[in-house]
Amino acid sequence: MNKKKAKYRAYQAIPMTNGIVAWTKHHWAPDTEHTNDDVEKFVEVANSLSPQGRILQIQERLKTLDEEASPHIKTHADAIRRIHSCMPIALAGGGATLKDLKALEEAEGLWRDIVVLRDVIPKALHGAKFKPGRPTGAVSKLRKAIRSYLTKYPNAKSADIWKGLSTTHAAGGTFFDNGLGKYIELDISGGRVHNTSYRRFQNIVSEEKKKK
Repeated sequence: MNKKKAKYRAYQAIPMTNGIVAWTKHHWAPDTEHTNDDVEKFVEVANSLSPQGRILQIQERLKTLDEEASPHIKTHADAIRRIHSCMPIALAGGGATLKDLKALEEAEGLWRDIVVLRDVIPKALHGAKFKPGRPTGAVSKLRKAIRSYLTKYPNAKSADIWKGLSTTHAAGGTFFDNGLGKYIELDISGGRVHNTSYRRFQNIVSEEKKKK
């Protein structure tokens, strides 16, 4: 019994570029009719992956660097230019030796380092300033309010301070005494709230009294 050869049509090309789509159509569906545009796009992508194309791509990217780039970035850029200057045949569109291909990989690695130095690290450092959590030494509004109340009434008990602060918004939240117990909904960034129990409130009062 003759079995028909399976056609690989289940493969769905991921349209990363039109050129890659054209290549996958040719590779997985050779009986599909291709247009001139398909061929041109395929040739364009193939050329960009050639040694000359890879060199030209990085050279175009180097032009995007600011004149005020950091010394570290400039050192990387100079290293890439030196690598390219040692491959005149590949740059002219000729062949490339194994040594040239390894040098190209090194140049592309240096460019990735430049991207990290230029784009990733500055954003990471900027984001670190806004990382979650209270900065070291910072005091919450609740603790400030309790401290201020004790300054005026040093002998006040926790129940008195609770009653005194519950009628104001000095503590930065809303005081509750209901079926769920006694607690405070403290306002924090982004419209979120943080619940503080009455036990925790008493502990803060005790801590502040010890400082007096």
